[in-house]
Amino acid sequence: MILYDYKGNVWPDVDVFNYMDYEYKNTWYNAYTGLKVLYLNGDTEGMSGDVKKNMSWSFDGNSGTCTVKWQGSSSLTFPKHNYSISLGAKTDWGNAWGRTKWGAQKKYVLKSFYNDFSHSVYMCSARLWGEVVQHRGETNVPVQMWNSLNYGAVDGFPVMLIINGEYVGLYTIMTHKEITTNVDDTNGYYIIGQINDHTRSLATSFSAHTSAANLAAEADFECVNSPDEDDLSDVVASINSCIDAVISAGSNWQNTLANYIDVNAAFDYYIFRALLGDGDGVTKNQGLVCYDGTKWIHTVYDLDHAFAGAGTGSDHRSPESNNWERYKTDNRVFDLIYTYSLPEFKERYHDLRDSVLREANVYNIFANYINDIPFGLYVQEDKLWPHIPNSSTASLHQIADWYRLRCQWSDAYIDAL
Repeated sequence: MILYDYKGNVWPDVDVFNYMDYEYKNTWYNAYTGLKVLYLNGDTEGMSGDVKKNMSWSFDGNSGTCTVKWQGSSSLTFPKHNYSISLGAKTDWGNAWGRTKWGAQKKYVLKSFYNDFSHSVYMCSARLWGEVVQHRGETNVPVQMWNSLNYGAVDGFPVMLIINGEYVGLYTIMTHKEITTNVDDTNGYYIIGQINDHTRSLATSFSAHTSAANLAAEADFECVNSPDEDDLSDVVASINSCIDAVISAGSNWQNTLANYIDVNAAFDYYIFRALLGDGDGVTKNQGLVCYDGTKWIHTVYDLDHAFAGAGTGSDHRSPESNNWERYKTDNRVFDLIYTYSLPEFKERYHDLRDSVLREANVYNIFANYINDIPFGLYVQEDKLWPHIPNSSTASLHQIADWYRLRCQWSDAYIDAL
């Protein structure tokens, strides 16, 4: 079909896509538009989640060599893959987008967010969690976590990805989970629950022990950081002592667990993930950090189920989904909070709802993040990946409206407890 403008001139072919039209540019009054471009070059034949390939990279005026492989577990079923990148030399990619706390890193992750057409849920949720931890106050957060790049959570920003000269879509450069918590400063531990939710019989629900074999096989927790990668006995002994204390705790649980669980972080984790409608963080993706060998601190990981999202992207959950009850039922720590500390729980809920998690702040974080992605790149994303889910629903407006309804329902639910 030939298209004409109002003067009768033929429009250029609307199917021709030039990614350079969307490259980052400074505009008037120090404003900017467009995204940075990451270039990867090299043989990708045979690449998989286990097979790395040697490639070269170029980004924001810097270049070097790297190894690249696919990243993820369930996401490997998507046609658009995530990538894990190990650079030949440490380089600070965060500075390209003003992320001044990243510093030079050896590893990065490229997230495709095939299941989130808005490309915003994971990163904006992570930044919200950073604000929740910051709101807790410096004296209530270990100094290592306070000084980490996003208060113990991952961070990232969108880019255009070119592989061997071909534009392959919108991606997000994300920090690697190994460097998010600064546990290396103290020879500490960082573990993440790997077992699917809806279970009560596993260590990730604080109802049974783990083992060194389980951690090595990621059969319940994944051990992200440990001083000795070949001997996980100290990590196992520490988390099992914590689990024992949780199992035996009762009405005086806060005093009983004072040396084993950061109570403030547990409150915030429960409120944050349940309010955001995230059903994938009850036992799975439950991050736990330990700096002193004894006391474990909750942090978030893998947030693509937040704000009504689904891991497959195939549906949106109702803003009235009762995650509050599910967290209580499926995790012993949250059951203790709900059962014995309801007044404190409700007070902290309203404290966060009136500050970090108020609708206006959530909207602002999402709007400013999505604002950087030109609309034309969303159009091209739909053309490149025609079966991408929720492409007609996942947007700033859907997220904001869902969260407004979610807050209305949750406020009434919590007040009625």
